[in-house]
Amino acid sequence: MERVAIIGSNFGINGYLPALKKNKNYKVDLICCKSNKTYSELKKKFNKIKISQNWKEAFNKNIDTIICSTVPKIQEKIINYNFIKKKKIIFEKPISNNYKKSYIILKKLIKKKIKSEVNLTFLNHDLFITLKKLIDNNKLGLIKKIFINWTLKNNSLLKKEYSWKIDKKLGGGVKNIYLIHVLSYCYFFFNDFKITKKKIKTIKLFNKEIITNVNLEIKTHANIRGNINLNCLGKKHQLHKIIILFTKGSIKLINNSKDWTKNFKLVIFNKKNQTKKSISDKNNYIDGRSKQISNLLKNFKINNNYINLKRCVNSEKLIAKI
Repeated sequence: MERVAIIGSNFGINGYLPALKKNKNYKVDLICCKSNKTYSELKKKFNKIKISQNWKEAFNKNIDTIICSTVPKIQEKIINYNFIKKKKIIFEKPISNNYKKSYIILKKLIKKKIKSEVNLTFLNHDLFITLKKLIDNNKLGLIKKIFINWTLKNNSLLKKEYSWKIDKKLGGGVKNIYLIHVLSYCYFFFNDFKITKKKIKTIKLFNKEIITNVNLEIKTHANIRGNINLNCLGKKHQLHKIIILFTKGSIKLINNSKDWTKNFKLVIFNKKNQTKKSISDKNNYIDGRSKQISNLLKNFKINNNYINLKRCVNSEKLIAKI
């Protein structure tokens, strides 16, 4: 059984902990947080898990795996410290507050063969995995065109409230938090691609130029063209839509909800038979996306090829050019 330390009390508690409790291969021994208030609350709530305000305790010899879910600045320190300690580690995006530093960290993790994984949310979602299998089996023929549209409701931008999540100098911003996921699942689906055209819209807020919209035209290694549109000024809840047109039909993967991972629906249309098949989430992703995290933990245990880190490396390279 792997003994786990969680660093970060928000998504660490609401996202990772419920999934870890359901997995017999892991036991949470330690939770690290920052504030005095959170420390007191967690001490009252968890009497069988040690609570600490010092993240370096996660590197004690009795801990096998570290799960890091903190702000980019702190996460970068933790991952760099782990180059000395060489613990198994899972971490979140954004990795750092700088594209170049994120790229260097990822390359170093791969080179030094430290068992590690980055949580690219959609790559561990059941319906994204199903879509990847459908693309690979070629039953709908060759891909003709790709359309990706993700409209988000960003409360910080809409209400004009400052948050590190909209400040690119702190690791936030549209490219660091949202676009990295889209580019990573494009590498997952299509293996390789390049950006042929880009268009960016910004607004002036807090004396900073804040990116609100990114539109990209892409071309895969198989010369298939596609369009990516990312809009962070949605007025209601989010709409995430992936449409892939094939020679023999089409596939749509659509999410229209308040949550990144809830209520996805996969619609497969076969042109020859004129049939339509729909697949909905089998799990409603309660407990902070626990099913998606469960898939992440499962893959982390059995895989050692750094494939998601490599996808993230490629995505960081593209983002630096946008």
